[in-house]
Amino acid sequence: MQKLSNKKFNSFLLTCFLAALSHFSFATDQDDLNKADSLFKEKRYTQSFELYSSLFEKNKTTPAMLLKMAFISEALDEPSKTLYFINLYYLSTGDDDAMSKMEELAGEHQLSGYDTNEADVLLSLYYRNYTFVAFTLIGFAIIFLLLMVYHKKKYQSPPFAMGMVFLIFVAGLFYHVNFGQEYHYAILLDNNIPMMTGPSPGSDLIGFVNEGHKVKVIKEDDIWSQIQWNEQIVFIKNNHLIKIKLEI
Repeated sequence: MQKLSNKKFNSFLLTCFLAALSHFSFATDQDDLNKADSLFKEKRYTQSFELYSSLFEKNKTTPAMLLKMAFISEALDEPSKTLYFINLYYLSTGDDDAMSKMEELAGEHQLSGYDTNEADVLLSLYYRNYTFVAFTLIGFAIIFLLLMVYHKKKYQSPPFAMGMVFLIFVAGLFYHVNFGQEYHYAILLDNNIPMMTGPSPGSDLIGFVNEGHKVKVIKEDDIWSQIQWNEQIVFIKNNHLIKIKLEI
């Protein structure tokens, strides 16, 4: 009995410690964000960008922060990063002005891949309602599970149709949680990037491409990405591109 009480007490202490640690981490991140915003208002853009980047690496982003990072990148004449942050901002807000800005910058620098398309509009809507979709799927899964239990108790037989619907919602939830944030596009980061016919330095060279273009990523491994470029399938190394991925 004494051992059981000690275990419960230790579990309670561990829970309190983790909660305090989480609260401290949140408070620290908020302090960094406030400091970065103050530096931005003072036009100390380099220092503010460093703090924003630190928060970004920890997936502690806000739409306003992404917009400021895009502004700073544009001031530093870094079109690839500018378009990257604006693209993330658009996905998180659906702001039509952001889409127009991307098209404007792409036109100025003669970059491809930024044409308005319905897929991006739908994805932006999906990302903005990511949590709502998750809870909706969970809610329907629970409802059909309860209906299955009720049906089995009342009629003494497993409800096949309800079971199938339940599995569909569970499968949808699984996909939503594990793959729902996938966005198969990336932005090229460097100039004179070699494009190869295969995932190997010994493959034939197709040509070179410069930074800023937005490309569709078909698949990737630890070193190489297979992308679509001008109706061709080519391979480039992963360190030459940055995946557009919005952490929700």
